[in-house]
Amino acid sequence: QGGKWKTTGAEWTALTDEERARLQERVDSSYAQFKAAVTDRRPQVVDSTMQGQWMDASEGEQLGLVDELTGATLDEYVSALL
Repeated sequence: QGGKWKTTGAEWTALTDEERARLQERVDSSYAQFKAAVTDRRPQVVDSTMQGQWMDASEGEQLGLVDELTGATLDEYVSALL
């Protein structure tokens, strides 16, 4: 093994309590960064909207997570901006 954490999550070994705690810390940190980024740009978005659930574009728009739905492809949309 090349380092203490190298086999963390490898399918041939179970997670240790220490590995599980480290992974959870990283998940919690990423989640906090995500929530901060969303609420910084979209203060109207409520916490219950950011719980890891999936949604389609229309629901995202209703919840304030999407600015507009155009029906355009990415290339078409970007070209229209230029």
